[in-house]
Amino acid sequence: MQWSNETNAGFTKGKVPWLPINPDFTTVNVKLNQDAKDSHLKTFKKLLLARKTKAFLSGCLEIKISDGSNVLAFSRIAEDDDTGFLAVINFDDNPVEVDATSFQHVPKHLPIYAQSLSVIPTETKIVDSSGFTVGPKTGLVFKFIPEF
Repeated sequence: MQWSNETNAGFTKGKVPWLPINPDFTTVNVKLNQDAKDSHLKTFKKLLLARKTKAFLSGCLEIKISDGSNVLAFSRIAEDDDTGFLAVINFDDNPVEVDATSFQHVPKHLPIYAQSLSVIPTETKIVDSSGFTVGPKTGLVFKFIPEF
């Protein structure tokens, strides 16, 4: 990714960079992603932090693939830690209603940890695990305290 929207995308002060610069450097660059309220860079960093938790490193994995719709969901829960994650990805072109109660140890209320940028921001930061909508071509990640 380009560094900034400056000349030569911030890679060099010289007249010609060693490699060609993508023409979208004025709108897609690290500086704009850092300054934005929500960005791919911020989502990526947040997901990297989740990857370092006990739940992802050594927790139990439970995977579910929906029948009839293009939804993949998985949970990672560390039994010796108070952390669980549930990821729900809708590969379909249409919104899908999801019921996550079939996952073990998932609480009734799921706080959204990270989401695709295509998700329309709402006031709702917590969903009911018994029924929530995942938009088309969208992913949601929830972080919660498992109920053992």
